[in-house]
Amino acid sequence: MAGEIYIGLMTGTSADSLDCAAVELSDNELNIIGLKNYDIPSNIKEEISENTRSKKLDETLIKDLDLRLGEFFSEKIEEFIASLSLKKEKIEAIGSHGQTIKHEPNSIPPFSLQIGNPQFISNKLGIKTIANFKKIKKLSKKNNFIRNAIKQFSIDLVLNSKQTMIRRKVPFVIGDEFTLWIESSIVFSRTGDKTIYD
Repeated sequence: MAGEIYIGLMTGTSADSLDCAAVELSDNELNIIGLKNYDIPSNIKEEISENTRSKKLDETLIKDLDLRLGEFFSEKIEEFIASLSLKKEKIEAIGSHGQTIKHEPNSIPPFSLQIGNPQFISNKLGIKTIANFKKIKKLSKKNNFIRNAIKQFSIDLVLNSKQTMIRRKVPFVIGDEFTLWIESSIVFSRTGDKTIYD
């Protein structure tokens, strides 16, 4: 494989499963290496549901659930990597959105809380783990790759005529264009140190 390999993780609001994707990115191509989903254990799923419905968050319980979910993610990522016969050192990064526990855009101040301990994932697997997608910047430095990926694979996004801005076909209520690069992204390095990726 000649391109860069990335692994992406996603869990939905229902917390039914962890979805994993391995992709290879080269200058003008995105190749899917593998896709798999893993059922989230019922005890963890139940605790996610309880914390999501709770009016108040118990910091101790959230920290414990955050760690256990990070352990589960790590275990399944290792299984996923092994099932594809990939070597960890060949993987550029893992993107982990985490599991949303609270999303309160109308509270003062507005906030969103995701758990799944990306630091644990990075330390356990020795792979850079990106976890803050709201502040992403320069995840790939290859503008042509991003443009081609949007043209070929996106059903929701389009480029402007100069190909410098992205917009949704159906706009969000607040604004409908943003630059290719947003502010910054927290990255957890192979050494376990928190760094800013830019």
